[in-house]
Amino acid sequence: MESSTKLKEEEETTDDMWNDIGNISMLDNSDQRCHITIQGRFVTILRNPTTDQIHAMDSICYHTGGPLGVGDIEEVDGRMCITCPWHRHQVFSV
Repeated sequence: MESSTKLKEEEETTDDMWNDIGNISMLDNSDQRCHITIQGRFVTILRNPTTDQIHAMDSICYHTGGPLGVGDIEEVDGRMCITCPWHRHQVFSV
């Protein structure tokens, strides 16, 4: 009984963390990214054109504070990555 109560509490916490960001059509075939603000944070939404997977990441580089969301998007070793335009560090998506 205790484990089912714990599971229920975890489900409620997880549901509270989801944010509706809009329709997937905002990422059409001509653009792989869009920028939104969620709870005061700048977030970049990326679409992998090969797999159609959607990824979300912080738009601000955690190394130098640069505009990571506008960096070059490329595939490296089969994984999608974005390169910080300020210091060329590559950040990989899942």
